[in-house]
Amino acid sequence: MFAHVVRDVPHQVLAEVLSPEDCRARGLDYTSSLTDNMLCVRYTEAGQNLCYMIAGSSLVCRQNDSWWQHGFASWGAGGCTSATRPEIHSNVVKYLPWIEQNTGGQFLRRICYRTNFKCSTDHAKRSFYRSANAIFGTVGRITSEDITLQLINTKCIPILLYGLEACPLLMPDLSSLDFVVNRLFIKLFKTSNTDVVKCCQNHFGFDLPSVSWPKRVKKFESKFHACKSAV
Repeated sequence: MFAHVVRDVPHQVLAEVLSPEDCRARGLDYTSSLTDNMLCVRYTEAGQNLCYMIAGSSLVCRQNDSWWQHGFASWGAGGCTSATRPEIHSNVVKYLPWIEQNTGGQFLRRICYRTNFKCSTDHAKRSFYRSANAIFGTVGRITSEDITLQLINTKCIPILLYGLEACPLLMPDLSSLDFVVNRLFIKLFKTSNTDVVKCCQNHFGFDLPSVSWPKRVKKFESKFHACKSAV
């Protein structure tokens, strides 16, 4: 069930979205021109049709204590007494590419941050530990710290961050990734002093994931938009 929120009017009415087949089966002339870019909406009570609303008002659905827009009012059959005559709304989902393009490509990313969508970094951290341990076990005892860190930076860090540029990571996620790298430095330099760890990272020019991840995101978005433009 949907709620049709009226612009500047402090109330809502319940509505039902019909399938295109059900909408056309009602035999109304205007439903024959229904396309995938439209939604067919039937109000549950008479007297609450589009004639009482404002064109452009939102058709929204409540999910996880948030309201999400699915459509906006376009046109209806006229008359305000029948609850059986559906109205036509534009289908917002069909216009997401256009919306994203005209909002600087940030629309979908904002959606991800505002929902319960969350990326797990557990697999990335396990893969990082396996690759780092393989390097330590192979060359850790016979080469310098400089060479070891070069291998870690070129082989293990890409494994840790692989694919995460497309995920909406939050500060706790980035902090947990930083901890993984800091733990490696603690093991390599045999110290638990955080100041020493930071000094070593600065000396060897080693960026933590919280620093390198935003750079990867920017690069990813640039390539993504370049591909969209090419298409």
